[in-house]
Amino acid sequence: MLHIEQRQHDGMEPFEQFYYDWDTLNNHEPFWGTLHDTDLGAIAADVGFAADGVVQQMAPNVVAAELLQDQIDDGQDFKRTAVWLAFCAQK
Repeated sequence: MLHIEQRQHDGMEPFEQFYYDWDTLNNHEPFWGTLHDTDLGAIAADVGFAADGVVQQMAPNVVAAELLQDQIDDGQDFKRTAVWLAFCAQK
């Protein structure tokens, strides 16, 4: 199984968490807030994936990074880089 999704809140400062949850309320992304705090590894284990078969890795979105470079350089994206969480599990 492979999912490419928003990053989790683990390791984020409170303001950064708030900023990421802005999309939940203001960009018609009703599930992002819950997803940011969900233990994806526990869900995978609950449905039968072995804990040692779960991988979570941040993956750069190279195309988006090129397209958004002007916004990132100008500070318009508040250091929000074009990366995705790759969540994988294997049975």
